[in-house]
Amino acid sequence: MQSSRKSNPFGITKAVDLNDEQIERLWVKLASEDDGSVIEFDHPASPMPTYILGAKGSGKTHLMRHQAFDLQRLRYSKTKTPISEGVKADGYIGLYVRCSGLHSNRFTGKRQSAELWQQLFAFYFELWLSQHAISLAIELKGEAPEADERSVCLEIVGLLDKQPSIPVETFVDLRDYLSRAQRALDYEINNCLITGKIDADIITSPGNLIFGIPKVLSARFDFLKDVLFVYSIDEFENLTVEQQVHVNTPLSGTRTAQHVQNWLANLWDTHVSNEQCGGGEYSGF
Repeated sequence: MQSSRKSNPFGITKAVDLNDEQIERLWVKLASEDDGSVIEFDHPASPMPTYILGAKGSGKTHLMRHQAFDLQRLRYSKTKTPISEGVKADGYIGLYVRCSGLHSNRFTGKRQSAELWQQLFAFYFELWLSQHAISLAIELKGEAPEADERSVCLEIVGLLDKQPSIPVETFVDLRDYLSRAQRALDYEINNCLITGKIDADIITSPGNLIFGIPKVLSARFDFLKDVLFVYSIDEFENLTVEQQVHVNTPLSGTRTAQHVQNWLANLWDTHVSNEQCGGGEYSGF
């Protein structure tokens, strides 16, 4: 017997709990009353870093997920538009991540210095975000038959300060290599209170992969030549003030192939290192 109970359209109120189809279906475009033209207030293809501010439930996550590649691809499939053509028309490609996946509260205490934790978080953040970028490359490689995957991977590997001891010739190889480095660091962090030390092998400098991977892909994949890579970083307020400083410092400057969106549910001051900005203080709002 079919149930007569109707689903509650307000049963799910958090965008993180919606699937891609729901995010797209519930998206509302703003149109001008004069000529009906669509108003763009988010500017995802702008080269300037963007901070999305608002109270809980105001639509920050919905906006960022709507700009993500998964939703772009969904829209392309509905209009039967090839991914390469759709991305070129949009002028950007979105990479959405949630800071809750970092478990950032682990990077403190445990008989280790604040300076050490700052260095380890910078490395961990680089590994974590780079794997998302490589996953995106895996999705896009079929759209760029002109690019040799092995040579592209070798160019990305060249961004590392320490070269791998095993062959890394595919995007999957590269993602797996970075994943193993992250798991090794997870092990050291989780056991350092017992062992009293952390034996970390930092294989790259901050920003080398985060900014280098999109630069390589833009040069090797023809359809990405004039496309902006958008890192949409959600749940930014879950990071400590020191961790926010690290994220903001390299990402606040202008990068040719990057654009960063952070949202802060609470209006916390987010400062940039004085050394990086020549003194003074940077506020993201």
